[in-house]
Amino acid sequence: MAKRENPNEIPKKFRSLKNTVLKNLKEKNSDSFKAFPKELNFLDKERDENIVLVLRTPFFRYIPQMIAMLLTLLLPLIIYLPISEEEGSRTFMIAMMLIAVMIVVTFLIFAVLRWYYNVGIITDKRVLDIDFHNIMSHSVAEARLEKIVDITVKQKGIEGSIFDVADIHIQTAGSNPEIVFSKIPRARDVQNILYELLENRKKGKI
Repeated sequence: MAKRENPNEIPKKFRSLKNTVLKNLKEKNSDSFKAFPKELNFLDKERDENIVLVLRTPFFRYIPQMIAMLLTLLLPLIIYLPISEEEGSRTFMIAMMLIAVMIVVTFLIFAVLRWYYNVGIITDKRVLDIDFHNIMSHSVAEARLEKIVDITVKQKGIEGSIFDVADIHIQTAGSNPEIVFSKIPRARDVQNILYELLENRKKGKI
């Protein structure tokens, strides 16, 4: 029986690297911190370019929006209770509930799209920051690894300390002077990975 391929298997060029955190990237992966995803591609990806890491804002940051959606669903019931004895109140309740469901579904779809398409991508050649604004609009900032001059992690507030999320500011010498990955998990690991990619890139190992 053929050996089943691991979807997150480290590409061959990285397996020979020693004493590097890159070799541990397969562990503790999540939808917000995914190493070497073979199922992902992006526009203008070069033929010999390997995606090392894909970063997204953890979904827990959308909890306030989820609470707002829940309250939106409960609102028709709150309005209905005082008028439940009045004629036509049930029809009014059904209409209000349908409107509430339509609003929640719309916001839920937008939240999922925004989470999925607001993504930071690190490859063995460059970094990309893709921002999804709406269905008709998005922006992409990118920088080649050799253009990176500094990487700074800025962790703020209780949320950052408890959930280990932070902003990563990547200073570059290219056309985009700064690329920012906002509210991403394991920011210190990402910083170390970027520095090691830079070092190995300069040595011609990747």
